Formats: sequence, structure tokens, C-alpha cells
Amino acid sequence: MGKHAAVITRVAEKRWHAVEDDRAVGRGDTSHRPDGRIFLSIDAWHGAVFDQLADAMLTDLPKPLHTVVDEADLDLTSNWEQAGFTTRRRKWEYLVPTDPRVTELGSAPPPPDGAAMALFEGVGACRASSNPQLALR
Repeated sequence: MGKHAAVITRVAEKRWHAVEDDRAVGRGDTSHRPDGRIFLSIDAWHGAVFDQLADAMLTDLPKPLHTVVDEADLDLTSNWEQAGFTTRRRKWEYLVPTDPRVTELGSAPPPPDGAAMALFEGVGACRASSNPQLALR
């Protein structure tokens, strides 16, 4: 299996550990969204360990599965694509000031649906990043 052959163990319902030479070299977690979708997260010290964790998790879990990555993280995106995931949609993250002294909103009520973006731009919000959501069907 290459230079890094970790032992992968499911240690809890939503958690996997990768151990190599009695040291933790990675972990995988799942989170269940309110709409029922399952999202995966893997933190591995080596690409081969990522692959092993992904294989174990994909074997154990029902499909479809999802994950979110920062579009600037090309290595992580590539790892998920090699595991069979494809880009399904993009999510934009914004930095929004909340200090009433900065926004000058004081105790203003929240905006109606659909007006939030105009409000964000009006108080100096800026787009922080784009995060593709990848899915495995």
C-alpha cells in the first residue's frame, strides 16, 4: 500500500482513527445535517493515509455522501476527487461585521428574506472564499 500503511479503526459511530507505529496519523469524522445529508471530514498527515481513511469510511457509510473544501486547497480537492467525489455546487462565505458601532444598525430588526445580501454589502461585507461542495452518489 505504499510508504504509509496505517491501521484504520472505527472508534465511534461517527469517527475513524488512523494509527501507524503507535502514533495517530489521521482521523475521519462524519456530521449529519438536519436535511439528512452526511458530510465527511478527513484530517490525514499523508496522502496515502487520506486514501485509507476515505476507503474505510466510504465502505462503512450509506450513499450519497458529501464534503466541503476550500477551493484554494487543491491537494484536498484532488484527494476527494480521487476518492470518487465530484463538485456538486459552490457555497460562498462572507465576512460580515456585526459590531453595531461599525454597522450603525443598533437594534434594527433583521432584513426580510432575500434582502440580506444588500444589507451585507451595505455594512462592508466582503466575500471571504468559495467552497465547492463535493458529493459521492
